[in-house]
Amino acid sequence: MNSVDKPFSLIAYKDHKRIGVGMLTIVNGQENFVRELEIQEDRGQVVQTIGRTSGSPYLALFINSGDILIRGKTISITFPDQRTQTRKMNVKEMAYIFISDSSDTRFKPTELVIRDDQGKVIYKK
Repeated sequence: MNSVDKPFSLIAYKDHKRIGVGMLTIVNGQENFVRELEIQEDRGQVVQTIGRTSGSPYLALFINSGDILIRGKTISITFPDQRTQTRKMNVKEMAYIFISDSSDTRFKPTELVIRDDQGKVIYKK
């Protein structure tokens, strides 16, 4: 996030049995990492989401299914105003962060779809 007064990076992480998102800033030339949101990992859920709706809204997705990680090629999320963001998946990545392009507090998806390389829906919520 370079477009804000104090630029920062969001980093998704898994730590033991917890997943979360932290904020990385550079202060006086030193890296400063602060864990912002953290929840218990629930391997029973195919996809877990956490996020923030104020300030610089974002949504982090954590994929817990090995099958989805292997077969998934794109993730699309649709928001209440019908805007859609789509990201390509990488088999080595289990977490994805979607960042709002505004301070819109409705940055909560109404639909989440993961498709395979043929465009077939393999997960929908």
